[in-house]
Amino acid sequence: MDGDYYKSSKGFIASKSKIKGYCLKEGGKHADEFFKVGYTKNDTEKLVKDIHKRYDISKQKEAQKNKRGYGTYSFNMELGVTSKKKFTTVWIDDGPDNAPRFVTAYVDRRVEKENDEE
Repeated sequence: MDGDYYKSSKGFIASKSKIKGYCLKEGGKHADEFFKVGYTKNDTEKLVKDIHKRYDISKQKEAQKNKRGYGTYSFNMELGVTSKKKFTTVWIDDGPDNAPRFVTAYVDRRVEKENDEE
């Protein structure tokens, strides 16, 4: 990890302060979802490494592109320490001169429902 940003060999970057301040911040909007699968408020590096392991841009969905063809996309990945849940991860792609950036992750209840029906 380099400074505040994790630069993945898979071609994306993730802000450690964003992960710590949003995903793993006690009282944060989606933090309890991460805590329920075994992450703690001190697991920033672990979560970033787990995201790296499961990052697969070929699984992107719900892409929204601007006029230049860049924008946001999301895809699901299983994350967790003591148990696993499918999290939807959201990314911003600013174009060929910039690496895609991690925006957020959350348990998508629609995905959970689809899995229960299988």
